[in-house]
Amino acid sequence: MADVTLEITVPDAWVTRVLNAFNTIADTHMTIGARGSGVPDTEFDGRWDFRIAVKDPAENNKQFGQRVLRELGKAVVNMVDVAEDNVRYRTEVGAITPPASDVPEDVLT
Repeated sequence: MADVTLEITVPDAWVTRVLNAFNTIADTHMTIGARGSGVPDTEFDGRWDFRIAVKDPAENNKQFGQRVLRELGKAVVNMVDVAEDNVRYRTEVGAITPPASDVPEDVLT
């Protein structure tokens, strides 16, 4: 499969606003979440906590913007992967017979 290139253009009138927003969220604790589904019999429930490092002085604005969007995209992929693995985990744990006591009441009289 070939690489997929996504190009996003921020119009000149919005560059300052977008970069200010990216700088504001940089190095903060962020959580993304999604739940529900448009697919019948499928209920999605996922969350992912992450941080995006502050703008490196060696980065230009374009590189910083690309990195922020890349990190947000990776966070979505992580959220989905972990949510799917949580379903697997709950299914496997649910199949284990829980501990039980089989000591009879009259073990000591």
